Amino acid sequence: MCFGSFDLFHEGHKYFLNESAKYGSLYVVVARDSSIEKIKKRKLTFFEEKRVETIKNNIPSAKVLLGDKTDFYKIIREIKPDVICLGYDQVADEKYLRKNFPNIKIVRVNAYKPEVYKSSLIKKNLNNKVSN
Repeated sequence: MCFGSFDLFHEGHKYFLNESAKYGSLYVVVARDSSIEKIKKRKLTFFEEKRVETIKNNIPSAKVLLGDKTDFYKIIREIKPDVICLGYDQVADEKYLRKNFPNIKIVRVNAYKPEVYKSSLIKKNLNNKVSN
C-alpha cells in the first residue's frame, strides 16, 4: 500500500508506484482534496477524481482508492497490508505507523531523478513558464 496526492503525475510517481508494486498487490490511496487543503494549506492542480483516473491509466494493475475524509488510517485497518511504501521525502507519520501497525513493514522507496521529477519543482517550472 502507498499513499500520496499524486498531483501533476510524473515519472517519479510512476517509478514509486512500480517499485511499491514489487511487494505484492498494490493499493494506492489517493489523498482527498479536503485533506490536502487542510494539511498543506493549498489547493492541488487536479481534483481527486482526475488524480485517481490518472493512476488507473498509468498503473493498470493497481487498486486505486480515495482516502477517508476524516480518518487517515481507516483504510490501513480495513485492508491490513503487509507493506506500506513511503516516498523518499514523503511527510508521513512513520513513528505513528510503526507504533500502531507493528505487523506492517514500512519501506522507504528511493527517488527517481528527484532533481527533475519532484512535484514542487515541476509546479515551479510551470509557474515560471506561465509568467514569462
